[in-house]
Amino acid sequence: MRYLAQLAIGLAFAVVLSVPWGAHSKQQKQKDPELEKKIERIFLYQPVREEKYDHKAEIEKLGNEPGARAILINMLTKYRYAKPGTLQYLYLSGATHSVGRMGIKNAAAPLSQFIFDKSVHENVRAVAVKSLGLIDAEGNKKILLRALHHTSDYFLIRINAAEALAKTKDSQALAAIERSARKETDSYVRQQFEKSARELKLNMQPQS
Repeated sequence: MRYLAQLAIGLAFAVVLSVPWGAHSKQQKQKDPELEKKIERIFLYQPVREEKYDHKAEIEKLGNEPGARAILINMLTKYRYAKPGTLQYLYLSGATHSVGRMGIKNAAAPLSQFIFDKSVHENVRAVAVKSLGLIDAEGNKKILLRALHHTSDYFLIRINAAEALAKTKDSQALAAIERSARKETDSYVRQQFEKSARELKLNMQPQS
């Protein structure tokens, strides 16, 4: 009996050691239901008239940024196909905004998957483009150019792609925005492209 007990303890210890520390740590961050509830309440809060309410600032006040980041990324996957009018959609929308404002690089992969998945609500997809630009416009240039060229897609996706590309200092991005502006038939969208092109030109100028 003693031998069996020792064997069981040894096997259990071996299993624990076999789990990579990074994965174990990540699981711990994601399994914090109290922190997740607090973040959900932040996204559900409706500011009163003229009240300034910043999701990023409120999340940072919780004091567990690594845990909050893991939960936000998990929300992107968990609520990916949420529909407007549901609590899940508010969580998804809030998380999609927040990962961009917080510059969470690990969120780039799920955000990129959103953009061309038409089962994801178009407003969320548009925000995903904006967040990619906030996280790393230069590093996400290829996906942003693809979104800009997707002429059959929701117009805000293309406008946000142009705005994100304006944060780079890339001549290829400038040429793509100017080309899109010339081809655009919608006057409002064309004006936004032209504005982004002007901003990118300024961004490309040498700093004095």
